Amino acid sequence: MVRGAAGTEIGVDLKALDAFGADMGHYATNVVGTSCERIALVFADGAQFGVNTPSPDVHQAREAYGVCLDAINTQLFALVDAATALALAARSIASAYAHTDASVTAAVEAAAQSLTPPTLRLERGELAR
Repeated sequence: MVRGAAGTEIGVDLKALDAFGADMGHYATNVVGTSCERIALVFADGAQFGVNTPSPDVHQAREAYGVCLDAINTQLFALVDAATALALAARSIASAYAHTDASVTAAVEAAAQSLTPPTLRLERGELAR
């Protein structure tokens, strides 16, 4: 846990946060990213129905379907981008807190040592002098 002001814990498990970032990065790249690429390939040709029909309603439906496919593609890749950004942010925050926490701990310990008065050893009878 990371310590905040006045030594209070701020409740951040840096290892868990870093692991979350790693897992999210894997998810973004290997799961969602791969699925998006497959879906984009499947629907790349747009609407495949009603090509030879003269019906204006079918042509309107084809256009609407094509717009939906483009929107799905855009949203899926936006999800990949957002998941990747979240993963990077989580790992960056964990790293920054870890370095800050270590630096602050070292600085506080160094300050405490410099402020500790030296131990004086008095021999018997020295106070009387």
